[in-house]
Amino acid sequence: MMATKLTVKVLNGLTNTHLNITIMTKFKKRITLALVCLLTLASNAQSKFATLSGEIKNYDNQSFLIDNKSLGLSMDTVNVKSGKFSASILIDYPCVKHIVIGRFYKPLFLVPGKSLNFNFDLSKGDGAFRYSGDLATENVILDSLNQRFWTKLIPLRSLPARIAAHSMDSAFAEDKMYLDAQIATNKVDSTFAEYVKGSLDYQCAEEKLVCGLKEEIKDTTYSSFTKGMTIENEKFLDSREYRFFLYYYLGCSTKNAVNKLDSIKRQSDEAYFDKTSNIIEKYKSVKIKEYCLFDLVYSDLAQGGVKGFNKKYDYFKKHNTDSVYAQQMRKLYAKKMSLAPGNVAPPFTCIDLDGKEVSLSDFKGKYVYLDFWATWCGGCRMDMPYLKKLQSEYKDKNIVFVSISLDRNIQNLKDFINEKKMEGINLFVGNKGFDSDVARSYQVFGIPSYKLIDKEGIIIDAGALRPSSDEIRKVIDNLLDAK
Repeated sequence: MMATKLTVKVLNGLTNTHLNITIMTKFKKRITLALVCLLTLASNAQSKFATLSGEIKNYDNQSFLIDNKSLGLSMDTVNVKSGKFSASILIDYPCVKHIVIGRFYKPLFLVPGKSLNFNFDLSKGDGAFRYSGDLATENVILDSLNQRFWTKLIPLRSLPARIAAHSMDSAFAEDKMYLDAQIATNKVDSTFAEYVKGSLDYQCAEEKLVCGLKEEIKDTTYSSFTKGMTIENEKFLDSREYRFFLYYYLGCSTKNAVNKLDSIKRQSDEAYFDKTSNIIEKYKSVKIKEYCLFDLVYSDLAQGGVKGFNKKYDYFKKHNTDSVYAQQMRKLYAKKMSLAPGNVAPPFTCIDLDGKEVSLSDFKGKYVYLDFWATWCGGCRMDMPYLKKLQSEYKDKNIVFVSISLDRNIQNLKDFINEKKMEGINLFVGNKGFDSDVARSYQVFGIPSYKLIDKEGIIIDAGALRPSSDEIRKVIDNLLDAK
């Protein structure tokens, strides 16, 4: 807008000069106001970033990983040069981001517009983290809280669901009291207590839901503790604890809905997808709705591959408006095409429990049912009785069952296999777990994960049915009966 283009009339005895001065003055005020607005917008945009910097000693890699919003199915990269790094992390609200450095998995509390610096010596272990910057105190407290938390939680997971749930309530209440005591004696960010307590509530609920799912509790009153919780909480969408809670909350809600169907419909994969998407559609928050839809479809693609995925992908594209989610879905879809049916299965060599090398090529001429799992995986444990039964039924048939453990400690693996009397071919990937070559080549983002390979080493299904599925026997029988 230019002042010379303005046309005005002389009113109330004001001269042209007076009007020109008045107009130019107002115009300058508008320019000033516009500049203030631009600076404010720039400041707000800048405050969406938390600054993360520091140094990692005895670390040979050129980067490390940090959470994004895909529930751990993918992570962003922070570049490291000569051991040093500096990155701006985009976040909407105060949150805990998890980083992966080598074999260390670490939570960090971050706030938009504030900085955190850490120094870490990889050779000295998890206790070697040293913090400075705006959020140093908060992360020292978070470290101590996590140490208390995991020490108490792991033994509770093996208890019967209702007993575990009661004990978890007590354990999380104690953690909140500990947090209050720490905050009372330390100066921390005003959002720290609210965020961490909220995350504890969501994690407690998540753990109780998992216990119920593992025990296959059919009584819907078991999950009544979720009724007093905020299900759609946009401020916590960056929280891994909240996102996992959403995942299991949706899982329980879907399971209750599917159980009302007849036995035939109940077994179809479409039933679970349809019921879950119906629940998501009823959410009021657009952000929560789009995240849950993304997570539902992305997880399905990550675990099941491209076979039978197009209908779900079309549904996602129709209902999603988030460009970031759309981009991540396209990238994963393109990547998963390498494991599409008809492609050559990636070769691998692992070791068995006696240290002998075993390769995929050793099984040429036989169908191969691959099972990626770990001793700490609840879903894997749930599938074990079904897998053992499947192995027994097809013991003398032209199919082998190969279980590839992503555990990092072979002695723990051996003890577990001996205790559970697991059969079949059990292999170990070394201490890299999900970072191992075989897990990466088969794009294993979560476990349990099953793959079916034909007699010539060609992929039949990179998202094969679980052994607990009623349909898996029909699939195997059709393969064995084919000429």
